[in-house]
Amino acid sequence: MSLVGRVHHRLSNVIGVTIKIFHILGINIWEESYLMMVIWFKNFFEVEDFMTFKLAAQQSPLIIRKDPYLFAQYYSGMFYINLVKLEQENVKALFEILRGKTMIVKNIVKASSISDFVSEAEKVREV
Repeated sequence: MSLVGRVHHRLSNVIGVTIKIFHILGINIWEESYLMMVIWFKNFFEVEDFMTFKLAAQQSPLIIRKDPYLFAQYYSGMFYINLVKLEQENVKALFEILRGKTMIVKNIVKASSISDFVSEAEKVREV
């Protein structure tokens, strides 16, 4: 098995165990399991051309859009592209190809716990 395959396998095992622990505790995070994987990624790879990003995006179960960026998980990496740098027809083509699996993110709050999240979200709302 290749190095990338081994890393992907180990990461999948860690995430699977974490999901099982939350399930035992009565916390349903099945739908959020992909977003949990995003939290664990440390490597973000910028892609400049439409076709390269399309390859990663088609393999990703979910595309995250936070303008002007699109993010796609591929194995243990998170690939991203800056839409401002693309030609208009390529942006339209990406949106058409990824229509059913793109999640538009309005705001990002960094927090280590639910209470931290609530206090940070309230700060953002006040501004």
